[in-house]
Amino acid sequence: MSKLNAIAAGICLALAASAAAPAAAASPWLRPGTQLSFHGAVGRANKDGTPVEPEKTFDLTILVAAANPDGGAQVYWLLDESGRGGWSWIDQAGRWSLDRLGAAASGTGPALLYDRGEGTSTIGLESPLLLAAEPFAAGASWNEGNVKREVLAREAISTAADAPGKEQQAWKVAVANNYGYKRTQWVDDGGLVLQLSERVFMGRGEEYELTWRLAAVEQLADKALAERTAQFAALLDLVAGLRREPRTERADLTEAELASLKTGLPQAETTITAGPLVKLLAAAKSDLNVQTSRASDVAEMSARFAGKPAPEFKLDGLAGARLAAADLKGQVTVLHFWDYRDEPLREPYGQIGYLDFLFDKRKADGVKVFGVAVDARLGDEAKRGAAARSAAKLVSFMNLSYPLLLDAGEVLKQFGDPRLVGAQLPLFVVIDAEGKIVHYFVGCYEVDRDAGLKQLNEVLDAALKK
Repeated sequence: MSKLNAIAAGICLALAASAAAPAAAASPWLRPGTQLSFHGAVGRANKDGTPVEPEKTFDLTILVAAANPDGGAQVYWLLDESGRGGWSWIDQAGRWSLDRLGAAASGTGPALLYDRGEGTSTIGLESPLLLAAEPFAAGASWNEGNVKREVLAREAISTAADAPGKEQQAWKVAVANNYGYKRTQWVDDGGLVLQLSERVFMGRGEEYELTWRLAAVEQLADKALAERTAQFAALLDLVAGLRREPRTERADLTEAELASLKTGLPQAETTITAGPLVKLLAAAKSDLNVQTSRASDVAEMSARFAGKPAPEFKLDGLAGARLAAADLKGQVTVLHFWDYRDEPLREPYGQIGYLDFLFDKRKADGVKVFGVAVDARLGDEAKRGAAARSAAKLVSFMNLSYPLLLDAGEVLKQFGDPRLVGAQLPLFVVIDAEGKIVHYFVGCYEVDRDAGLKQLNEVLDAALKK
Protein backbone atom coordinates (compact mmCIF):
# COMPACT_ATOMS: atom_id res chain seq x y z
CA MET A 1 0.00 0.00 0.00
CA SER A 2 1.36 3.45 -0.90
CA LYS A 3 1.92 6.12 1.74
CA LEU A 4 -0.98 8.09 0.22
CA ASN A 5 -3.39 5.14 0.39
CA ALA A 6 -2.31 4.42 3.96
CA ILE A 7 -3.11 7.98 5.00
CA ALA A 8 -6.49 7.82 3.25
CA ALA A 9 -7.31 4.53 4.96
CA GLY A 10 -6.32 5.97 8.33
CA ILE A 11 -8.54 8.99 7.81
CA CYS A 12 -11.47 6.77 6.81
CA LEU A 13 -11.05 4.66 9.96
CA ALA A 14 -10.85 7.77 12.12
CA LEU A 15 -14.02 9.14 10.57
CA ALA A 16 -15.88 5.88 11.17
CA ALA A 17 -14.77 5.79 14.80
CA SER A 18 -15.48 9.41 15.59
CA ALA A 19 -19.02 10.17 16.73
CA ALA A 20 -18.30 13.90 16.41
CA ALA A 21 -17.53 13.69 12.67
CA PRO A 22 -20.51 14.62 10.46
CA ALA A 23 -22.11 11.51 9.02
CA ALA A 24 -22.79 13.30 5.76
CA ALA A 25 -19.09 13.88 4.97
CA ALA A 26 -18.61 12.73 1.38
CA SER A 27 -14.81 12.56 1.34
CA PRO A 28 -12.17 11.52 3.89
CA TRP A 29 -10.08 14.41 2.59
CA LEU A 30 -12.51 16.89 4.15
CA ARG A 31 -11.48 15.87 7.64
CA PRO A 32 -10.21 18.87 9.72
CA GLY A 33 -6.44 18.92 9.97
CA THR A 34 -5.86 17.46 6.51
CA GLN A 35 -3.16 19.44 4.71
CA LEU A 36 -2.61 18.85 0.99
CA SER A 37 0.29 20.26 -1.03
CA PHE A 38 0.41 20.44 -4.83
CA HIS A 39 3.13 21.45 -7.27
CA GLY A 40 2.15 22.84 -10.65
CA ALA A 41 3.38 24.58 -13.79
CA VAL A 42 2.15 26.63 -16.75
CA GLY A 43 3.70 26.81 -20.21
CA ARG A 44 2.81 27.33 -23.86
CA ALA A 45 1.15 24.28 -25.36
CA ASN A 46 3.08 22.62 -28.17
CA LYS A 47 0.97 21.66 -31.16
CA ASP A 48 3.30 18.82 -32.07
CA GLY A 49 2.53 17.06 -28.80
CA THR A 50 6.01 17.45 -27.32
CA PRO A 51 6.23 18.14 -23.55
CA VAL A 52 5.40 21.68 -22.47
CA GLU A 53 8.34 23.72 -21.19
CA PRO A 54 7.21 25.38 -17.92
CA GLU A 55 7.40 29.18 -17.90
CA LYS A 56 5.78 29.48 -14.48
CA THR A 57 5.69 27.15 -11.49
CA PHE A 58 3.64 27.27 -8.31
CA ASP A 59 2.99 25.50 -5.04
CA LEU A 60 -0.51 25.32 -3.59
CA THR A 61 -1.27 24.27 -0.01
CA ILE A 62 -4.80 23.43 1.14
CA LEU A 63 -5.60 23.14 4.86
CA VAL A 64 -8.97 21.77 5.98
CA ALA A 65 -9.74 23.90 9.04
CA ALA A 66 -13.25 22.88 10.13
CA ALA A 67 -16.16 20.71 9.05
CA ASN A 68 -19.48 22.19 7.91
CA PRO A 69 -22.78 20.71 9.12
CA ASP A 70 -23.70 19.80 5.53
CA GLY A 71 -20.63 17.57 5.15
CA GLY A 72 -18.45 20.20 3.48
CA ALA A 73 -15.57 22.07 5.07
CA GLN A 74 -13.90 25.42 5.66
CA VAL A 75 -10.45 25.43 4.11
CA TYR A 76 -7.53 27.84 3.93
CA TRP A 77 -5.23 28.00 0.91
CA LEU A 78 -1.72 29.33 0.41
CA LEU A 79 -0.15 30.04 -2.99
CA ASP A 80 3.52 30.54 -3.87
CA GLU A 81 4.29 31.53 -7.51
CA SER A 82 7.61 31.61 -9.35
CA GLY A 83 8.28 33.10 -12.78
CA ARG A 84 6.07 35.13 -15.11
CA GLY A 85 4.64 37.46 -12.51
CA GLY A 86 2.61 36.81 -9.39
CA TRP A 87 0.33 38.42 -6.83
CA SER A 88 1.48 40.49 -3.90
CA TRP A 89 1.24 38.99 -0.40
CA ILE A 90 -2.33 40.29 -0.22
CA ASP A 91 -3.63 37.68 -2.68
CA GLN A 92 -1.38 34.75 -1.81
CA ALA A 93 -3.71 33.30 0.83
CA GLY A 94 -7.43 33.00 1.33
CA ARG A 95 -10.41 31.10 2.71
CA TRP A 96 -12.75 28.77 0.85
CA SER A 97 -15.94 27.01 1.83
CA LEU A 98 -16.30 23.67 0.04
CA ASP A 99 -19.54 21.71 -0.20
CA ARG A 100 -19.79 17.97 0.52
CA LEU A 101 -18.80 17.21 -3.09
CA GLY A 102 -15.65 19.29 -2.83
CA ALA A 103 -16.84 22.18 -4.99
CA ALA A 104 -16.24 25.80 -3.97
CA ALA A 105 -19.42 27.13 -2.36
CA SER A 106 -18.21 30.56 -1.24
CA GLY A 107 -15.08 32.62 -0.70
CA THR A 108 -12.32 33.62 -3.12
CA GLY A 109 -10.22 30.71 -4.31
CA PRO A 110 -6.59 30.71 -5.45
CA ALA A 111 -5.61 32.04 -8.87
CA LEU A 112 -2.35 32.53 -10.73
CA LEU A 113 -1.27 35.87 -12.17
CA TYR A 114 0.51 35.21 -15.46
CA ASP A 115 2.58 37.94 -17.10
CA ARG A 116 2.57 37.31 -20.85
CA GLY A 117 4.80 40.31 -21.57
CA GLU A 118 2.16 42.19 -23.54
CA GLY A 119 -0.29 41.94 -20.65
CA THR A 120 -1.36 39.82 -17.71
CA SER A 121 -3.97 37.09 -17.30
CA THR A 122 -5.61 35.52 -14.28
CA ILE A 123 -5.85 31.72 -14.17
CA GLY A 124 -8.28 30.45 -11.58
CA LEU A 125 -7.41 27.14 -9.89
CA GLU A 126 -10.05 24.49 -9.39
CA SER A 127 -10.86 22.87 -6.07
CA PRO A 128 -8.56 19.85 -5.56
CA LEU A 129 -11.59 17.70 -4.67
CA LEU A 130 -14.02 16.20 -7.13
CA LEU A 131 -16.88 13.93 -6.10
CA ALA A 132 -20.12 12.82 -7.68
CA ALA A 133 -23.51 11.87 -6.30
CA GLU A 134 -22.76 8.26 -7.30
CA PRO A 135 -19.48 6.29 -6.98
CA PHE A 136 -17.09 6.62 -9.95
CA ALA A 137 -17.39 4.00 -12.68
CA ALA A 138 -15.93 3.83 -16.17
CA GLY A 139 -18.35 5.41 -18.64
CA ALA A 140 -20.27 7.39 -16.02
CA SER A 141 -20.95 11.04 -16.83
CA TRP A 142 -22.80 13.98 -15.32
CA ASN A 143 -23.43 17.65 -16.03
CA GLU A 144 -23.00 20.68 -13.78
CA GLY A 145 -24.42 23.68 -15.62
CA ASN A 146 -22.50 23.94 -18.90
CA VAL A 147 -19.74 21.62 -17.66
CA LYS A 148 -19.80 17.92 -18.53
CA ARG A 149 -17.64 15.36 -16.70
CA GLU A 150 -17.03 11.85 -17.96
CA VAL A 151 -15.14 9.01 -16.25
CA LEU A 152 -12.95 7.51 -18.97
CA ALA A 153 -11.07 4.72 -17.22
CA ARG A 154 -9.19 3.61 -14.15
CA GLU A 155 -5.42 4.01 -14.41
CA ALA A 156 -2.33 3.45 -12.29
CA ILE A 157 -0.44 6.68 -11.58
CA SER A 158 2.21 7.86 -9.14
CA THR A 159 2.59 11.21 -7.40
CA ALA A 160 5.34 12.88 -5.43
CA ALA A 161 3.41 11.95 -2.29
CA ASP A 162 3.78 8.23 -3.04
CA ALA A 163 6.73 6.13 -1.97
CA PRO A 164 9.36 5.80 -4.76
CA GLY A 165 8.33 3.24 -7.35
CA LYS A 166 4.80 2.92 -5.96
CA GLU A 167 1.65 3.52 -7.96
CA GLN A 168 -2.01 3.77 -7.07
CA GLN A 169 -5.24 3.49 -8.97
CA ALA A 170 -7.07 6.66 -10.00
CA TRP A 171 -10.11 7.52 -12.07
CA LYS A 172 -9.34 9.45 -15.26
CA VAL A 173 -12.03 12.12 -15.67
CA ALA A 174 -12.43 14.31 -18.77
CA VAL A 175 -14.05 17.72 -18.36
CA ALA A 176 -15.60 19.73 -21.21
CA ASN A 177 -17.64 22.93 -21.53
CA ASN A 178 -19.53 24.63 -24.36
CA TYR A 179 -16.24 25.34 -26.13
CA GLY A 180 -14.98 21.75 -26.02
CA TYR A 181 -12.37 19.87 -24.01
CA LYS A 182 -11.17 21.75 -20.91
CA ARG A 183 -9.16 19.47 -18.59
CA THR A 184 -8.33 15.94 -17.48
CA GLN A 185 -8.22 14.99 -13.81
CA TRP A 186 -6.99 11.84 -12.13
CA VAL A 187 -9.06 11.32 -8.98
CA ASP A 188 -8.80 8.78 -6.16
CA ASP A 189 -11.78 7.01 -4.62
CA GLY A 190 -12.03 9.69 -1.92
CA GLY A 191 -12.41 12.46 -4.51
CA LEU A 192 -8.88 13.89 -4.26
CA VAL A 193 -7.51 15.22 -7.57
CA LEU A 194 -4.08 13.60 -7.62
CA GLN A 195 -3.10 15.02 -10.98
CA LEU A 196 -4.50 17.55 -13.46
CA SER A 197 -3.84 18.74 -17.01
CA GLU A 198 -5.83 21.77 -18.16
CA ARG A 199 -6.16 23.71 -21.39
CA VAL A 200 -5.89 27.48 -20.85
CA PHE A 201 -6.27 30.28 -23.40
CA MET A 202 -4.72 33.68 -22.79
CA GLY A 203 -3.97 36.88 -24.68
CA ARG A 204 -5.18 36.67 -28.29
CA GLY A 205 -6.19 33.05 -27.95
CA GLU A 206 -2.76 31.53 -27.38
CA GLU A 207 -3.05 28.06 -25.86
CA TYR A 208 -1.22 27.15 -22.66
CA GLU A 209 -1.16 24.03 -20.51
CA LEU A 210 -1.68 24.10 -16.75
CA THR A 211 -0.61 21.02 -14.81
CA TRP A 212 -0.39 20.05 -11.18
CA ARG A 213 0.07 16.94 -9.10
CA LEU A 214 -0.10 16.04 -5.45
CA ALA A 215 3.21 16.69 -3.70
CA ALA A 216 2.53 15.88 -0.03
CA VAL A 217 -0.18 14.94 2.46
CA GLU A 218 -0.08 15.65 6.19
CA GLN A 219 -2.55 15.26 9.02
CA LEU A 220 -2.05 18.02 11.61
CA ALA A 221 -2.62 17.25 15.27
CA ASP A 222 -5.30 19.27 17.05
CA LYS A 223 -2.81 21.72 18.62
CA ALA A 224 -0.93 22.30 15.36
CA LEU A 225 -4.22 22.76 13.51
CA ALA A 226 -5.44 25.34 16.04
CA GLU A 227 -2.17 27.28 15.73
CA ARG A 228 -2.16 27.22 11.92
CA THR A 229 -5.84 28.18 11.75
CA ALA A 230 -5.24 31.14 14.07
CA GLN A 231 -2.34 32.27 11.87
CA PHE A 232 -4.43 32.16 8.70
CA ALA A 233 -7.24 34.05 10.45
CA ALA A 234 -4.80 36.74 11.63
CA LEU A 235 -3.37 37.22 8.14
CA LEU A 236 -6.77 37.37 6.48
CA ASP A 237 -7.99 39.86 9.11
CA LEU A 238 -5.01 42.02 8.15
CA VAL A 239 -5.98 41.77 4.48
CA ALA A 240 -9.67 42.42 5.20
CA GLY A 241 -8.74 45.64 7.00
CA LEU A 242 -7.37 47.01 3.73
CA ARG A 243 -10.86 46.84 2.19
CA ARG A 244 -9.29 46.05 -1.14
CA GLU A 245 -10.89 44.12 -3.98
CA PRO A 246 -9.42 40.61 -4.34
CA ARG A 247 -6.95 40.07 -7.17
CA THR A 248 -6.07 43.73 -7.56
CA GLU A 249 -2.89 44.05 -9.61
CA ARG A 250 -2.12 47.53 -8.24
CA ALA A 251 0.97 47.07 -6.07
CA ASP A 252 0.91 50.45 -4.33
CA LEU A 253 -1.26 50.83 -1.25
CA THR A 254 -3.38 53.91 -0.73
CA GLU A 255 -2.93 56.19 2.26
CA ALA A 256 -5.92 54.55 3.97
CA GLU A 257 -4.57 51.05 3.22
CA LEU A 258 -1.16 51.93 4.65
CA ALA A 259 -2.81 53.29 7.80
CA SER A 260 -4.84 50.09 8.19
CA LEU A 261 -1.74 47.95 7.66
CA LYS A 262 0.20 49.92 10.27
CA THR A 263 -2.61 49.44 12.80
CA GLY A 264 -3.12 45.73 12.14
CA LEU A 265 0.47 44.49 11.83
CA PRO A 266 1.33 44.33 15.57
CA GLN A 267 -1.57 41.97 16.31
CA ALA A 268 -0.70 39.77 13.34
CA GLU A 269 2.95 39.61 14.45
CA THR A 270 1.98 38.24 17.88
CA THR A 271 0.10 35.35 16.20
CA ILE A 272 2.24 34.56 13.16
CA THR A 273 5.62 33.69 14.66
CA ALA A 274 6.51 30.53 12.69
CA GLY A 275 5.42 28.53 9.68
CA PRO A 276 4.77 29.35 6.01
CA LEU A 277 2.80 32.56 6.67
CA VAL A 278 5.86 34.29 8.18
CA LYS A 279 7.06 34.97 4.63
CA LEU A 280 3.83 36.83 3.78
CA LEU A 281 3.96 38.81 7.02
CA ALA A 282 7.52 39.89 6.19
CA ALA A 283 6.32 41.07 2.75
CA ALA A 284 3.54 43.07 4.43
CA LYS A 285 6.03 44.76 6.76
CA SER A 286 8.31 45.54 3.82
CA ASP A 287 5.41 47.10 1.90
CA LEU A 288 4.56 49.27 4.89
CA ASN A 289 8.13 50.50 5.37
CA VAL A 290 8.97 51.07 1.70
CA GLN A 291 5.67 52.62 0.70
CA THR A 292 5.43 54.85 3.77
CA SER A 293 8.86 56.24 2.92
CA ARG A 294 7.80 56.65 -0.71
CA ALA A 295 4.59 58.41 0.33
CA SER A 296 6.68 60.86 2.34
CA ASP A 297 8.84 61.59 -0.73
CA VAL A 298 5.75 62.09 -2.89
CA ALA A 299 4.27 64.42 -0.26
CA GLU A 300 7.44 66.52 -0.38
CA MET A 301 7.22 66.62 -4.16
CA SER A 302 3.59 67.69 -3.97
CA ALA A 303 4.48 70.46 -1.50
CA ARG A 304 7.07 71.81 -3.94
CA PHE A 305 4.48 72.28 -6.68
CA ALA A 306 1.27 73.10 -4.80
CA GLY A 307 0.31 76.76 -5.14
CA LYS A 308 3.05 77.42 -7.69
CA PRO A 309 2.52 78.51 -11.31
CA ALA A 310 2.56 75.65 -13.78
CA PRO A 311 5.94 75.33 -15.52
CA GLU A 312 6.39 76.46 -19.11
CA PHE A 313 5.71 73.63 -21.52
CA LYS A 314 4.29 72.79 -24.93
CA LEU A 315 2.88 69.44 -26.06
CA ASP A 316 1.37 68.05 -29.26
CA GLY A 317 -0.84 65.01 -29.37
CA LEU A 318 -3.25 62.81 -31.26
CA ALA A 319 -5.77 64.19 -33.76
CA GLY A 320 -4.11 67.62 -33.74
CA ALA A 321 -4.36 68.10 -29.96
CA ARG A 322 -2.05 70.81 -28.56
CA LEU A 323 -1.51 72.46 -25.23
CA ALA A 324 0.94 75.04 -23.89
CA ALA A 325 1.32 76.77 -20.54
CA ALA A 326 -0.15 79.97 -22.01
CA ASP A 327 -3.41 78.12 -22.78
CA LEU A 328 -4.06 77.36 -19.10
CA LYS A 329 -5.10 80.86 -18.06
CA GLY A 330 -8.82 81.42 -17.66
CA GLN A 331 -9.80 77.75 -17.34
CA VAL A 332 -9.56 74.87 -14.90
CA THR A 333 -7.38 72.13 -16.37
CA VAL A 334 -6.71 68.53 -15.39
CA LEU A 335 -3.51 66.90 -16.64
CA HIS A 336 -3.43 63.13 -16.33
CA PHE A 337 0.10 61.78 -16.85
CA TRP A 338 0.06 58.03 -17.45
CA ASP A 339 1.42 55.24 -19.61
CA TYR A 340 -1.28 55.27 -22.29
CA ARG A 341 -0.61 52.02 -24.18
CA ASP A 342 -2.77 49.26 -25.55
CA GLU A 343 0.02 46.76 -24.84
CA PRO A 344 0.70 45.81 -22.16
CA LEU A 345 -2.78 46.75 -21.03
CA ARG A 346 -2.35 47.22 -17.30
CA GLU A 347 -4.30 48.73 -14.50
CA PRO A 348 -5.32 51.42 -13.80
CA TYR A 349 -6.56 51.66 -17.40
CA GLY A 350 -10.11 51.22 -16.08
CA GLN A 351 -9.84 54.45 -14.11
CA ILE A 352 -9.45 56.54 -17.26
CA GLY A 353 -13.05 55.60 -18.04
CA TYR A 354 -14.11 57.37 -14.84
CA LEU A 355 -11.93 60.33 -15.79
CA ASP A 356 -13.68 60.50 -19.16
CA PHE A 357 -17.05 60.37 -17.40
CA LEU A 358 -15.98 63.26 -15.15
CA PHE A 359 -14.82 65.27 -18.17
CA ASP A 360 -18.17 64.77 -19.88
CA LYS A 361 -19.93 65.89 -16.70
CA ARG A 362 -17.81 69.02 -16.08
CA LYS A 363 -16.88 70.28 -19.54
CA ALA A 364 -19.99 72.48 -19.59
CA ASP A 365 -18.46 74.25 -16.55
CA GLY A 366 -15.35 75.04 -18.56
CA VAL A 367 -13.17 72.23 -17.19
CA LYS A 368 -10.55 70.91 -19.61
CA VAL A 369 -9.06 67.42 -19.27
CA PHE A 370 -5.93 66.30 -21.10
CA GLY A 371 -4.42 62.86 -20.96
CA VAL A 372 -0.62 62.89 -21.29
CA ALA A 373 0.83 59.66 -22.67
CA VAL A 374 4.29 59.30 -21.13
CA ASP A 375 6.44 57.00 -23.26
CA ALA A 376 10.22 57.16 -23.71
CA ARG A 377 9.79 55.81 -27.26
CA LEU A 378 8.30 59.15 -28.27
CA GLY A 379 11.79 60.64 -28.04
CA ASP A 380 13.10 58.23 -30.70
CA GLU A 381 11.98 59.05 -34.25
CA ALA A 382 12.24 55.40 -35.25
CA LYS A 383 9.87 54.35 -32.46
CA ARG A 384 7.64 57.42 -32.13
CA GLY A 385 5.08 56.14 -34.65
CA ALA A 386 4.64 52.83 -32.84
CA ALA A 387 4.21 54.61 -29.49
CA ALA A 388 1.60 56.99 -30.93
CA ARG A 389 -0.32 54.13 -32.55
CA SER A 390 -0.35 52.21 -29.28
CA ALA A 391 -1.79 55.23 -27.47
CA ALA A 392 -4.37 55.75 -30.24
CA LYS A 393 -5.52 52.13 -29.94
CA LEU A 394 -6.12 52.56 -26.23
CA VAL A 395 -8.07 55.78 -26.81
CA SER A 396 -10.22 53.94 -29.36
CA PHE A 397 -10.64 50.89 -27.13
CA MET A 398 -11.78 53.02 -24.18
CA ASN A 399 -13.74 55.41 -26.42
CA LEU A 400 -12.16 58.42 -24.67
CA SER A 401 -13.49 61.86 -25.52
CA TYR A 402 -10.80 64.00 -23.87
CA PRO A 403 -7.69 64.86 -25.97
CA LEU A 404 -4.45 62.93 -25.58
CA LEU A 405 -1.03 64.61 -25.62
CA LEU A 406 2.30 62.84 -26.17
CA ASP A 407 5.33 63.25 -23.90
CA ALA A 408 8.66 61.46 -24.06
CA GLY A 409 9.06 62.28 -20.37
CA GLU A 410 10.54 65.79 -20.44
CA VAL A 411 7.33 67.63 -19.54
CA LEU A 412 6.62 65.12 -16.78
CA LYS A 413 10.02 65.96 -15.29
CA GLN A 414 9.02 69.63 -15.22
CA PHE A 415 5.94 68.73 -13.18
CA GLY A 416 7.86 66.23 -11.03
CA ASP A 417 8.23 62.61 -12.12
CA PRO A 418 7.03 60.42 -9.21
CA ARG A 419 8.96 57.48 -10.66
CA LEU A 420 12.18 59.17 -9.56
CA VAL A 421 11.22 58.51 -5.91
CA GLY A 422 10.02 54.97 -6.55
CA ALA A 423 6.32 55.77 -7.04
CA GLN A 424 4.31 54.96 -10.16
CA LEU A 425 2.11 56.89 -12.54
CA PRO A 426 -0.61 58.09 -12.89
CA LEU A 427 -0.08 61.69 -11.78
CA PHE A 428 -3.07 64.04 -11.64
CA VAL A 429 -2.34 67.78 -11.75
CA VAL A 430 -5.16 70.35 -11.46
CA ILE A 431 -4.38 73.89 -12.57
CA ASP A 432 -6.74 76.76 -11.75
CA ALA A 433 -7.80 79.68 -13.93
CA GLU A 434 -4.80 81.71 -12.76
CA GLY A 435 -2.41 79.05 -14.01
CA LYS A 436 -1.49 77.79 -10.54
CA ILE A 437 -1.28 74.15 -9.44
CA VAL A 438 -4.02 73.58 -6.85
CA HIS A 439 -3.95 69.79 -6.71
CA TYR A 440 -1.13 67.26 -7.13
CA PHE A 441 -2.02 63.59 -6.69
CA VAL A 442 0.06 60.49 -7.42
CA GLY A 443 -1.71 57.15 -7.83
CA CYS A 444 -5.33 56.11 -8.22
CA TYR A 445 -8.35 57.70 -6.62
CA GLU A 446 -10.76 55.49 -4.76
CA VAL A 447 -13.80 55.06 -6.96
CA ASP A 448 -17.17 55.89 -5.42
CA ARG A 449 -19.87 53.62 -6.84
CA ASP A 450 -22.30 56.51 -7.18
CA ALA A 451 -19.99 59.49 -7.70
CA GLY A 452 -17.00 58.00 -9.56
CA LEU A 453 -13.84 60.06 -8.94
CA LYS A 454 -15.45 61.93 -6.07
CA GLN A 455 -12.22 63.34 -4.62
CA LEU A 456 -11.15 64.85 -7.95
CA ASN A 457 -14.63 66.21 -8.56
CA GLU A 458 -14.54 68.02 -5.21
CA VAL A 459 -11.18 69.56 -6.16
CA LEU A 460 -12.75 70.84 -9.38
CA ASP A 461 -15.67 72.31 -7.45
CA ALA A 462 -13.27 74.31 -5.27
CA ALA A 463 -11.20 75.44 -8.25
CA LEU A 464 -14.27 76.60 -10.16
CA LYS A 465 -15.61 78.57 -7.18
CA LYS A 466 -12.25 80.27 -6.81
